Amino acid sequence: MKYLCFEELEAKTKTKRFAVKNKTSGFILGCVKWYAPWRKYCFFNTATDLVFDADCLADIQGFITKLMLERTGKCPEFNSVNKEGKNEYKNF
Repeated sequence: MKYLCFEELEAKTKTKRFAVKNKTSGFILGCVKWYAPWRKYCFFNTATDLVFDADCLADIQGFITKLMLERTGKCPEFNSVNKEGKNEYKNF
C-alpha cells in the first residue's frame, strides 16, 4: 500500500477494530470495524472533508476483504508489528 496503514486498536468488543492512518503524517483518517446490521467490516471516517483517490479506496477495500476472509477462516492472519509494538495490518 502506498499511502495507508492499518493499526489494530485495543479490543473492546469481540470483533477487531483498526485505525486507518496516513503513512506519511500518521493522521487517523477513520476506522475499520464490524457493522452488525450488514454483518461485515466497514470503513467509518472520523473527519469531514476527507479526499480519497482510487488507490486509497482500493487499499481500504482490499483490507476489508482480507478481514472478511480471515473471519470466515479462508485466509491466515496477515500482520506485522510497528515500532510501538502494536499490530499493524499493512502487508496484503
